[in-house]
Amino acid sequence: MPKNETRRVIAAIHDEPWAILPGHLESIVEIARRNGDLGALAEKMGHRLDNTGRVTVRDGVAVIPVTGPIFRYSNLFTEISGATSVELLARDFRTAMDDPSIAAVVLEIDSPGGQIA
Repeated sequence: MPKNETRRVIAAIHDEPWAILPGHLESIVEIARRNGDLGALAEKMGHRLDNTGRVTVRDGVAVIPVTGPIFRYSNLFTEISGATSVELLARDFRTAMDDPSIAAVVLEIDSPGGQIA
């Protein structure tokens, strides 16, 4: 992006009302400041952990999303709607714990609850 356009994008970011922690807003601004560098975006997002469903790794921390209703086993809802199965969550958690490059595991939970096991 040309410098003038970068300044315009950053100004537009600051002009919007946000319900976000200041550090996260600064991350958005920093990505815009890096002239749309896709490498910068990939660095912030982390990388996928092999042999897992949706686990990403950022700075040695495995982030496991737990989204939507929670089901005991994988099913149609977990396959197509983004819901979570305890079966796959346990597999991903074990894979992360067994990886020597992982220093910590975080469960990123956005769920209304689910089945009682």
